Amino acid sequence: MGMELAAENVELTDAKLFSRVRAALKSAHQGDLDHYKELLEFVQCDERHSDKVARKVTTLEALSGSVFSLDIIHHRSLVSSILGMSMWNYGTDVMDALMEFVISLVCASSHYKNYRN
Repeated sequence: MGMELAAENVELTDAKLFSRVRAALKSAHQGDLDHYKELLEFVQCDERHSDKVARKVTTLEALSGSVFSLDIIHHRSLVSSILGMSMWNYGTDVMDALMEFVISLVCASSHYKNYRN
């Protein structure tokens, strides 16, 4: 039972996708990388079909809401992939979701800085 984000015909609701993204982040933290690798492959996918774009937007929004679950040690490749995306290669929906992720990440990083002091 995988995340099935990369290639499936199953329709996912936003809530299910949010849940699967959070589960993938948690499993990576616990050392189980299968779901995390699927998430990473999906984020790195450059397809521009409308269903893939909508799923990418929802995935980025789920990640924006989960930035406090991100761990630089366990999720470095995911964060690097997202920050390496050129927002100019996408439409406004993906651009907005990318900006939301970056803003959320900046807010979370100040939380971690205050927490460590």
